[in-house]
Amino acid sequence: METQKIKWDCKGNEKLEEFLRCPADEALYGGQAGAGKSEGILIGGTGDSEVGVMNTMDWKALLLRKTMPELEGTLIQRAKELFYGIWRYDNVKHRGYFPNGGMMRFGHLEKDGDRYIYQSDEFNYIGFDELTHFPENDYMYLFSRLRTTNPLVKCKIRGATNPGGRGHAWVKSRFIQDEKTGKKYEPMKLYESIVRVCGRRTNWSRCFIPGTVFDNKVLIENDPMYLRRLWELPEVEREALLYGNWDVFSGRFFPEFSEEHVCEDFEVPYDWPVWVAMDWGYSTKCAVLFFTQDPEDGMVYCFNEIYVTEQGVPVVAPQINAILNGRVISGAYGDRRLQVKDEDRNFSTREKFTLHNLYFDICLGERVDGWHRVRELLMKDSEGEVRFKVFKRCVNFIRVLPEMIYHPNPGKL
Repeated sequence: METQKIKWDCKGNEKLEEFLRCPADEALYGGQAGAGKSEGILIGGTGDSEVGVMNTMDWKALLLRKTMPELEGTLIQRAKELFYGIWRYDNVKHRGYFPNGGMMRFGHLEKDGDRYIYQSDEFNYIGFDELTHFPENDYMYLFSRLRTTNPLVKCKIRGATNPGGRGHAWVKSRFIQDEKTGKKYEPMKLYESIVRVCGRRTNWSRCFIPGTVFDNKVLIENDPMYLRRLWELPEVEREALLYGNWDVFSGRFFPEFSEEHVCEDFEVPYDWPVWVAMDWGYSTKCAVLFFTQDPEDGMVYCFNEIYVTEQGVPVVAPQINAILNGRVISGAYGDRRLQVKDEDRNFSTREKFTLHNLYFDICLGERVDGWHRVRELLMKDSEGEVRFKVFKRCVNFIRVLPEMIYHPNPGKL
């Protein structure tokens, strides 16, 4: 009996076709609404005519959405349409079994720790639909489940998404623009990195393929008003969903911040007041910001920054003093973590800074109140002018502030 075939084609969507045949170990597709992203993740999970779910017993694919309702309304529903009469679908385990032994599993990672559900599993294809809905640790952990003993099967991990969501910052850094170096990744280009692991030479490749609604010819022909509906969205959503703008996205906590707040660096007059604010961290980021205010017009400036990881007080304190360059500061403020003491010396981080003539007051106020004050400072005055500016050299401040998004738990960013 001849094996049934999956009846599907790209219908002229060249970007989707490029995504499906991309040789990269890791690839991201999308950037705009209507590009056929979910379709790409699903079809990618079937493999190809030579090695795939229809003809390879060892083929195991895992397709993920953030929640089960999202999964049922998209990937599972479409899979039931495409594979009707071909596979045997288990509605309890959410797995589809194909005639020659291939398997496709559908899963979700709604809660922190759900990734460990797959701790003993192995898959040669893992696809994340709406990747920016996932935290980075979920994505990276699933790399450990990507493996096969069949030399004919190439392991791949795939993502598809629009800009925005909790994971916007890390996805952008991984595929669009590196947050540490500022390097922008050219779309459609294969980036390779070679690392020796335990004496073995390994080559990992990554690629971003920007799909647009205009590539989805079937959608445009059947529903031409979809473009107009995207156009009618508020500006932020329109920029993200219609134009695939990764620098503007929905859910930002500080949408008031814009290029108008960025100014050229200048020498801060020595008689202007200066304040220092620090968010202390060692294993996490340590951020120190330096502020001043023009006594004449009241404009507040963030004129410098320190942004480091795994650097103690002996390193950070001299950097602060070098930027201050002998100035007498009007105030220095830090978070509660400065009060944490060493277990052996019973000496707090705050006390360590005093050895470098830096005396921090501890901010005990509510986070939410502080965030509202920041938003007020970012707002324009009655004449439409900004009241706060940041120097261009504060590259991390300029990068991080727009990428802060609402957290589902109150009091968190």
